[in-house]
Amino acid sequence: MLSIFKFADAQYVIADTVQLNISFKKLLETPDSYEAQKSFLNAFPNNWIGFFNTYCSTAYEAEIIPQGISNLNQNVASHLNALQDKLYLIDDSTYCDRLINLAVGATYRMDDEISGLLRDVMHRAVNGSRGDTMLRLVSTLSTPDQLMFWQFYWSNTVDKPSGYKAFSELRTAMINAGYRHGAQLMSEAFANFWGKTSFARWFTVVGGEKYEGIRN
Repeated sequence: MLSIFKFADAQYVIADTVQLNISFKKLLETPDSYEAQKSFLNAFPNNWIGFFNTYCSTAYEAEIIPQGISNLNQNVASHLNALQDKLYLIDDSTYCDRLINLAVGATYRMDDEISGLLRDVMHRAVNGSRGDTMLRLVSTLSTPDQLMFWQFYWSNTVDKPSGYKAFSELRTAMINAGYRHGAQLMSEAFANFWGKTSFARWFTVVGGEKYEGIRN
């Protein structure tokens, strides 16, 4: 479901940080345990607003986090590394669905590193062993949600030449897999956001209308 609202007006949401820390510790202690991997995935934030509020830098805490609650900014790198590398026993569809839900509505924020770290996880998933599943699941989303996913995926402030090669290869792979509509949407996002991102909130245009918000 697409909820339309301004970021500053978003209701405060944060993961159960106690359970998240407990499940992360258990995952490190028993990395080959399916139960430990599943517990960590279940405890991890399941959408962008929850992720941002759970891990954002202290610069934003006064704005969005109720007094007396601490977030986990200092743990974001280790938690994302675990999300990326240590959940290999989770089936591809479950894992990829969680990643996609984090990315739809996500904002590439130049003033907070956590969005760049999360975007890197998306890049590795799409270009890794679970790439086929990522593309298949993204292609089943609504047009606005696909645009939001690819907007976050391609948002970048620097027009790096390497991006064009990556885009061309991904577009070819999507067309060959039968995702022509998805490839068109991905191309639109690349054209509008690769090397052109200069703001800290996302928007997408559908049918001439501009939308701002997040997928719940």
